[in-house]
Amino acid sequence: MRLVHFGCVGVIVASLAAGAAFAGPVDECSCNTLESLQQEYQNAIYTEKFFRDLSAALKDWETKEAAEKAKGWSSVDIVETSKAMLKVSSERDVRLPFPKVKGYTGPERVSMKGNTCEQPKAELDALRKGSPCFGIAEAVLKHEIGHQEICNKMGAAAYWDRMGSVLALEEADSYRAQAADMKAEIGRVLDRAEVRLEGEWTHTLTGEGAEIIFYYAFDSGDMLAMSDTDGLMSFKGVGTSSNEILSMKAEGISCVSTGAVTQKMEATLSTDGLEFGIDLVETNTGGDLVVKCDGGMSMAMPTGDAGSGQLAAGLPLKAGKTPVMNSWATTIKDLATSMGMNVSGEPVTTLNISCPKP
Repeated sequence: MRLVHFGCVGVIVASLAAGAAFAGPVDECSCNTLESLQQEYQNAIYTEKFFRDLSAALKDWETKEAAEKAKGWSSVDIVETSKAMLKVSSERDVRLPFPKVKGYTGPERVSMKGNTCEQPKAELDALRKGSPCFGIAEAVLKHEIGHQEICNKMGAAAYWDRMGSVLALEEADSYRAQAADMKAEIGRVLDRAEVRLEGEWTHTLTGEGAEIIFYYAFDSGDMLAMSDTDGLMSFKGVGTSSNEILSMKAEGISCVSTGAVTQKMEATLSTDGLEFGIDLVETNTGGDLVVKCDGGMSMAMPTGDAGSGQLAAGLPLKAGKTPVMNSWATTIKDLATSMGMNVSGEPVTTLNISCPKP
């Protein structure tokens, strides 16, 4: 958590880093810091909700107390008391999803004296230097600059002489913007990375005295960023799939093959920055698969039906290789089973996120 300005002394608790305006370089965010970005993002989402809920509760108390005071039934200083309640709740009740963000090495706290609009540059610079990457530092600095701009516009005295509900609401709005910046940086990391869906399946069909060994493979190519929709970032890759016959034999006959059945494939990855799903569309492009058997018999193989549908949903977004469900193979298995054939061999499908692009 990074806040807060209460009473005469405010505290900024730094699970996050400050930004680029302070001296010294910070590395660009990449696959290596994707997990840190996601932790910051989740912390910001949590903290926005915490302060928005707290603001509503404080506002309710302030309104009731003001009514009591108007009737002469209360002598409580509403402003100072609500700020004190804000301070107590934020120190006691906050439970960050990630109290210590991976890779953060800066200080836990930065002081901020009441009745000023300033934060010590040296302490903010220490936060920046301890940030895992530039995008995190920049997002948090923007958060802090927002507070300073409001304070400078209002004047320090007026800024500090506000209800706790107002201070909490300002903090909630700041964290909402910070969460959006973290999410956008996750998108930039993916855009700078190579994001590729790959799969292969060597499988054997047996039954009715026959044995056919297939090799199926696909590659989406590098997925490139598309426009965001409904809060989801999308990346699309256009590649190919191919299906070859490695061997085919039946009782008293054996065959060899050349070429492959090919299809154009479009893979679309959608992510909220934490989890991802993949939709797959295949379009027949034909191919040149030809099978030649003993005795001079030969035949061109049909291309089969193209497939489409959801390949994955709700999987954790992370750098490196993530196994993806092999639901695309289920149709083939079911078809073979319905024909009295057995299928052996398991497919392997992975989403590969690597930095930098090769």
